[in-house]
Amino acid sequence: MTLDAWEAEYAKSDPVWKGPPLYENPFPPGLNILELGCGNGKNLPVLLKDASSVTAVDFSHNALQLCREQFTGDNISFIEADVCDLPFEDESFDAVCAIHILEHLSEKNRIQAQNEIYRVLKSEGLLAVRVFSIDDMRFGKGTEIEKNTFARGNGIYYHYFTNTELETLFSGFKLVNVTEIKSEKKYGVRSEISTLFKK
Repeated sequence: MTLDAWEAEYAKSDPVWKGPPLYENPFPPGLNILELGCGNGKNLPVLLKDASSVTAVDFSHNALQLCREQFTGDNISFIEADVCDLPFEDESFDAVCAIHILEHLSEKNRIQAQNEIYRVLKSEGLLAVRVFSIDDMRFGKGTEIEKNTFARGNGIYYHYFTNTELETLFSGFKLVNVTEIKSEKKYGVRSEISTLFKK
């Protein structure tokens, strides 16, 4: 995965991610939330509705420009940063939201991102993670570069998880709940794993 690939995607006139946003906020109201990989901001309306504040992070300058054009206010801020090297003090946030970001990282970077999430999350803080599973209709498309990780023609990685793999990655957290989400699409079944962890 390269920054150039993401910058190119977010420079397109057509929205990059057209799927539905979060169906509901996974967190209780009044929290200071960190969203990792905010992209074009499709999850922000749901998160902002009940949060005390949202800090939205992406390493794509073009993605953040799209967000800044849509969202303003005292309770939202945008930071250009890599999830593997977050520019925040330890235990800065009540909750972290990582929706469809971990699958775009290599195995090494997924571990580093997990370490950073743990570091910036407060004790008893909540972590919401959603990823694609190995049952997803697009599993196997592209060139396999690591186990269950495929590079598409645009250079973007897609890793497909098992429940066990995801829970192992976040073994330093307590698992609150896990849900498998399957939805019928035109060309097959989209399969996701949605989890909530507690530090």
